[in-house]
Amino acid sequence: MTRHAQQVRYDWVDTARGASILLVITYHAALFAASVGLESNAWNVVNGATRVIRMPLFFFISGLLASSALARPWMPTLRRRVAGNLYLYVLWATLAFVLFSLVPYERQGAPRGAWHWVESTFTQPQNGLWYLLALALFTLAAKALNRFSTLAVLVPAALLSAVAGTDLVPSSFVWNNCLVLFVFFLAGSRLRSQTLGRIPRLGRLSIALPLASVVGVVALVAAKLDVLDVAGVRFALGAAAVLAGLSFSASIASSRFGRFLATVGRDTLGVYVTHEMLLALLVLPMAGLASSPWVDAARWFAPPVLVVVGTAAALALRKPLSKVPGLLAAPTFLTGPQRPGGETVGRKTDLQPVR
Repeated sequence: MTRHAQQVRYDWVDTARGASILLVITYHAALFAASVGLESNAWNVVNGATRVIRMPLFFFISGLLASSALARPWMPTLRRRVAGNLYLYVLWATLAFVLFSLVPYERQGAPRGAWHWVESTFTQPQNGLWYLLALALFTLAAKALNRFSTLAVLVPAALLSAVAGTDLVPSSFVWNNCLVLFVFFLAGSRLRSQTLGRIPRLGRLSIALPLASVVGVVALVAAKLDVLDVAGVRFALGAAAVLAGLSFSASIASSRFGRFLATVGRDTLGVYVTHEMLLALLVLPMAGLASSPWVDAARWFAPPVLVVVGTAAALALRKPLSKVPGLLAAPTFLTGPQRPGGETVGRKTDLQPVR
């Protein structure tokens, strides 16, 4: 079989990744709406429920896409996956820090100078770009664990996730999330063949819709009862949500909405690194609604409006930003020369067929 013939894109993977990034944008949109006085209890519950799916699914897919890179020698992995993602993290975290130092509204954790940049970027990360930092660290850890069996790494990682779900590291949500979510990245990288082989079989709406509905209802109840931080709850619901999310994505991949999600999901880096800064700017004109007669309606509609406009703006910026060297791909002096048909940091190639 030729290399070209082997290049197969699993559209449902792109659909799932697109859904994940939209859930992330929705979460941040609600936070920014709240920062100008438009907080909604209903959106808080929704975002609490989707907490069990958005990042577990995102990291599971990231592990799925990293599996071939983890099988390569150490140096290419360190340069492309670790150094490359760290470069992008520091670059965009710094740009976000500068922007958030200038936006004219008060919020908890606002930037306070150069030392706070060091603290909020490295020692006690508190920024929305943390996925790139976690991806670099997860790749490093997963590579180091390559010689151990799948069971030997997934069981301890699952136990760690269950314990960390109790907010084990309250000083930094980033470090705590890393402990909770590492198991999903590991599972994606270790269970690649099983995932690509079996999820399409579960991708019938008659199976996927009831599964997603049950998981969604349980997650909403858990969020409403405020039990997501009980030991094991986030991990158990996250594992079920990943299975439900992948199955549902496979079931809608050929629909118009599924194709839209796949368009977003084929290259999430540009959307991921820009959307939070865009939301910070887009929410400013809404500040006056908090003291208007329409405040109750605004609490409901502000987050979806921000999601739609913010996503459209991020998608529009994706192509022009990709043409600027060093913005969406690390420079080659860090990552090394790109092999023909190979991977670049932040832009994942097609998944290969299951062998």
